[in-house]
Amino acid sequence: MTGMNSITDNLSAKELNVMIVCSNKKTEKELRQILQTGGVRLLKAKNGSNGLGIDENKPSPDLIFIGAKEYQQLEARKGKGLKRAYPGTVVIADTPHPSVQGLEFGNTTYLTEPLSYKKVEEIVSQYLMMRKLAKIEKVLTGLNRNVVPSRLRFSTRTGHVFLAPEEIIYLKADSNYTHVFLRDRKHITVSKSLRTFDVGLKDSDFVRISRSSIININYLKEIDRTSKHCLLHVNGQQFKLPLSGSYSKKLMEHYKNCC
Repeated sequence: MTGMNSITDNLSAKELNVMIVCSNKKTEKELRQILQTGGVRLLKAKNGSNGLGIDENKPSPDLIFIGAKEYQQLEARKGKGLKRAYPGTVVIADTPHPSVQGLEFGNTTYLTEPLSYKKVEEIVSQYLMMRKLAKIEKVLTGLNRNVVPSRLRFSTRTGHVFLAPEEIIYLKADSNYTHVFLRDRKHITVSKSLRTFDVGLKDSDFVRISRSSIININYLKEIDRTSKHCLLHVNGQQFKLPLSGSYSKKLMEHYKNCC
């Protein structure tokens, strides 16, 4: 099948597990020949746990070609022991719309008799494309979940404040509260200890310099080892904060020695 083999990007007909569940031996044989010519993998239908040749305790097929009679039986069994959701269901019927409703647990397509190579090829190719699009959507969803918002959320007594990291100069402990000092010469008070932010701001531009302070290292201008303090400069403002020896080494790890 040229259409099957033309679909690449890690999704070819050879990757499909297809099963045929059809009591009409002539139809089953004809369809099997068409699918095998297209290069798909055929799973052997056995007397499965639902009585339709589909064993729920083993890997399920990607695509099921099923006779209209068996399809009606499957419809009758729906919700009665049938646990798995099959991604693709193709009903083999004399007419495009047999007197059964679409299964809730699968995407149903109709393959009318007499069978033709072209019709089977179109159905498998369409399913491969659907599968490819679903894979892309899954990847994009995973990427979106990993996107980190550019703003930090701070919970206050009245609600939440959302700040960009560059708006924050430093954080100062006050018992079980933390004061957050901002570039606009304002500050907010958060009812959480500084330790909470020490963990939450890990692997960022914020570094703890003492038991009482966390600074934004982008505003660090000078370290005075004699008086053991740091100088922060921003927008004409200068902040002098004590530097603890135990935190000094960690702070210096963020910088390369120039001379």
